Amino acid sequence: LNVDQAKNQRDALARCLYSAIFDSLVVQINKTLGAGKGSDEAHSGRDIGILDIFGFEVFAVNSFEQLCINYCNERLQTFFNEVIFEKEIQIYKDEHIDLSDITFQDNLGCVKIIDGAKGHGIFSLLDEECIVPQGSDSKLLSKMNNSFGTSSHANHSAYYEPGSRKTPDNFIVKHFAGDVIYNITNFMEKNKDTLNEAMISTISTSAIALIHHAAAGDTEHDADGHSVSSDHGHGHGDSKKGKVTISKKFKNNLDELMTTLHTKVPTFCRCLKPNESAKPDKFEAPLLLGQMKYSGLFEAIKIRKSGFAVRIPTRQFYYKYRSLIPRNLWADVGIELSQNEKKSSDGKKKMSRRKSEAAGFSSPEEAEFLRSQCKALMKGIEKVLSGDNATVDSDMQKEANEWVCNIKGKPKQWVIGDTRVFIRTSHARAIIDKVMSDHVIPKAVRTLQRCIKT
Repeated sequence: LNVDQAKNQRDALARCLYSAIFDSLVVQINKTLGAGKGSDEAHSGRDIGILDIFGFEVFAVNSFEQLCINYCNERLQTFFNEVIFEKEIQIYKDEHIDLSDITFQDNLGCVKIIDGAKGHGIFSLLDEECIVPQGSDSKLLSKMNNSFGTSSHANHSAYYEPGSRKTPDNFIVKHFAGDVIYNITNFMEKNKDTLNEAMISTISTSAIALIHHAAAGDTEHDADGHSVSSDHGHGHGDSKKGKVTISKKFKNNLDELMTTLHTKVPTFCRCLKPNESAKPDKFEAPLLLGQMKYSGLFEAIKIRKSGFAVRIPTRQFYYKYRSLIPRNLWADVGIELSQNEKKSSDGKKKMSRRKSEAAGFSSPEEAEFLRSQCKALMKGIEKVLSGDNATVDSDMQKEANEWVCNIKGKPKQWVIGDTRVFIRTSHARAIIDKVMSDHVIPKAVRTLQRCIKT
């Protein structure tokens, strides 16, 4: 072995032993907690799992390890998107709101760039290059650029080549958290991660059962060295099955994890480290911003904003904003003072008594009355803000037409659900509140003052 090869074997051995110890710890913990094979608890369906992952890794030089970790984050982000978006969709369905105006951007394009089928993903091209004669990192990068870069027919938006000739060994992947520049050097060596025969022969003679089995690629054992599973070898397992590359093993493990996650009821908790010195009441803005960015927090906000970000109960909305509409316009837009038990004018079925009571209404009739009144109220607000009205200035009217008013041919800015008023942006609510504070409330105060003086 030359010096570089010897260093690679040293690192491969360290990773092999670390993997063996880690897998053995997992087996021991599961056995202690009663989640092992043969346990009654294993089949009860009552379990709690905690998946702890920091987030994206972005360093000055990013290599194969960072690509694997960031790919894991992309898969978890896809799952997070599905769960959160499905919850949002369910809210709209429960409120009987049309979903046609709600759009959602996912990160599946980036995931497919990394784990796409044979010849269509970085991992598959990497595995192919590892088995072809005279394969090299430079040839791999060339194939990746031809498949995904600007010269390819597909021209994937999640992958592009650096514009500078000074970085010929780099490629860029557009992750949901931002662009990451990867260096292709040693990708193939790290993906193989195989111990040579002399190294395997040496550690196989160890008296320590864990190390002995690690040499055979069988790393999951209990404390007595009894095998639990032999499906996660370290790249040098059964020759009949062929050597398993790190990227393939990593993807298979992630597939198993995602299958498990889809059978569970997930709850997400975002944890932020306020400072590096572990001191109270000290917040380091760059550190916090980086964690929020790379943990997918901003993506969660984007999902929420893709629909209607502001949700106000119909009762609260009606009684708070009713005074926005001048009394002489009430009849025109359909605002009433008292509850009307007639069937709603839009033909919508009345809410069930159980649902209305669960939402805090005294009866389905009250729920229907407030819903219809909020609809009339929003139309009145549109009329006040966008019409020929001296109450608001031209700039306010322009903003209202953009953020508050429903205009034919454009996505709806507001909708009325069964129990809540949905407004697309917080800016729209801010405009309505500004009209209240600048015009309606001062006018009411002046009227009250006149009454007191007289």
